[in-house]
Amino acid sequence: MKTLQKMIVLGSLIGICLGASCEKKATTEGDKLPPAAPVLIPASGAVTDPHRLDTERDAGIDAVPDQNWIELQWEPPTENEDGSPLIDLAGYYIYRGVWIDTLGAVVLDSLPLATVEEPLRDSYIDASSLELGTTYFYTITAYDLARNESAFSDTVNFRLVAKAIPNTPADDQTISIHDEPLEFSWRSGGSEVEDLFFFYVKVFHHEAPEKTLVWKSKAFSTFDFLHTRYGETGIVRTGYETLPPGNYTWRVDIYGETPEWGPWGSESREVRFIITE
Repeated sequence: MKTLQKMIVLGSLIGICLGASCEKKATTEGDKLPPAAPVLIPASGAVTDPHRLDTERDAGIDAVPDQNWIELQWEPPTENEDGSPLIDLAGYYIYRGVWIDTLGAVVLDSLPLATVEEPLRDSYIDASSLELGTTYFYTITAYDLARNESAFSDTVNFRLVAKAIPNTPADDQTISIHDEPLEFSWRSGGSEVEDLFFFYVKVFHHEAPEKTLVWKSKAFSTFDFLHTRYGETGIVRTGYETLPPGNYTWRVDIYGETPEWGPWGSESREVRFIITE
């Protein structure tokens, strides 16, 4: 799990957070050239191609397991606004709104570069009190050591829905490799799920310090099929017809997308189970 950044309470003034660490400072003398805008990554993979075998995290804006939080991912700028090399990138401002027309009026958080995961993709988890069924819009800016702020990035949005509830295998359940078939079952967690949606199961193998996605079920777009068997449908990454002995977790992801509101979804808590000889 990525290091979570604490959310700072929204301020009432334009461009100001409550708390000294989030206050925008005036540009210093000398350097007046802002960085180019970062590029936010929209939801991809699961929403656009439910049969694709992704890594542990789907790329772009997404839900996260266990909590009702939203993760942002972006490509950092490498140049200044004029195209010259960017050598003093210092951090990012995160903006959030529930209406796209007011997005950018208030800073949600300030993210100094020292807290950003590098080098390939930067990310941030909005761990504030997000409401199910509400669409949240995000944009970000980059700033340099002189606090020159870039133009706004593109805008992405996401809406959380109730998480699925895993049933079997249960927490810490031990299953013999000879017990066939291995079946996963779950139930819907609420009524926020709309018509254009699908469930799918992800199974991960844990061998310290690695966590590897080994199987992703096919997409289920109806409440009539809230169970599936390992390897029966979907994509098997390991090549094993049955899971070998080891430690595993599984979860249920829900994804959907509508023309009006864009992507939405959730990820259930991850349930640990053990395969033995």
